[in-house]
Amino acid sequence: MHYLRLAYLVAGLVLLGVTLYEADLGAVWHYVREFGPWGTALITALFLLAYLADAAAWQLTLPGIPGTARWLQRLFVVRTIGEAFNDITPFASLGGEPVKSILLKTHYGIGYRHSGASLVLAKTLITLSLVVFLSIGLALSLTTPALPAAYKVFAAIGLTGLTACTYGFFIVQRFRLTSVTARWLHRTGLYKGVERVLHVIHEFDDQIVAFYVDHRYQLAGSLAFAFASWMLGIVEIQIIMYGLGHPVSFAEAWVIEALAQLVRAATFFIPAGIGTQEGTFLLVLGAMTGSPALGVAVGVVRRFRQLIWLGLGVAMSWKLSLRPRFAAVKEEPSAS
Repeated sequence: MHYLRLAYLVAGLVLLGVTLYEADLGAVWHYVREFGPWGTALITALFLLAYLADAAAWQLTLPGIPGTARWLQRLFVVRTIGEAFNDITPFASLGGEPVKSILLKTHYGIGYRHSGASLVLAKTLITLSLVVFLSIGLALSLTTPALPAAYKVFAAIGLTGLTACTYGFFIVQRFRLTSVTARWLHRTGLYKGVERVLHVIHEFDDQIVAFYVDHRYQLAGSLAFAFASWMLGIVEIQIIMYGLGHPVSFAEAWVIEALAQLVRAATFFIPAGIGTQEGTFLLVLGAMTGSPALGVAVGVVRRFRQLIWLGLGVAMSWKLSLRPRFAAVKEEPSAS
């Protein structure tokens, strides 16, 4: 796994090198300087809202905990730490999930089965909302004549694959296919060890299905918060483009952000999306504005913001490691 992670990292760095080679680095530096530290501070603060929206979406998948601002703050911290691990591991949105579960258990007394079910639900709902977001972005791209037809075809193929995988994952959860498969293996004797974990699988599936069936308002709210988080990405693109002296419309910003998120989803195995983010902006904004350097500058500005939040996640993890375990659960009962 260590060598695989290294290979992914090298691939990303090679792609980054090719991207920088194709760009006018003098022009890139000019754009970045024009955006300035205040612009970076603004989009960093905007990303705070996106993280809060994601934390709120996650909170709604934990019906056993109080729906208070204090718990939102706790989940925000845990999410920030987990996402930092996502950025530095080759597992994309999976690397930090065990970290989140461990932090919920050790610091807030939430059991692994309950936290695990909520993380699966949150990830599913975030991805479902992403599919909707990308679908609208693809529709808008069809009305963007500056975007090459090949990009639109790529987007359509990528979105089709992502949609199929996402809804397939949802169907597995909703119809307890994991439990069904485990029971079948147990009956046929193909895997005799399955009986040891059969009750755990049943309980896990029960929690997920109960959320879909019995907590539909929380389900709708979680989807709404997740979608709002993606929408904030559009606002961020508009702020960056305005700060770089090339304002774009809301529809154009939606297309740019949708393509960037689609590539990020497709290249999830590359740590922190190194190279893929910059390359995507180079191609898309190069086509839409005629300035590849502008696209790379957008990627660099976003990279600054990402590094700031990565540092915050590491700092939060260090601070949380110094806090006594279960210090928070003395005030409020948590789910177990």
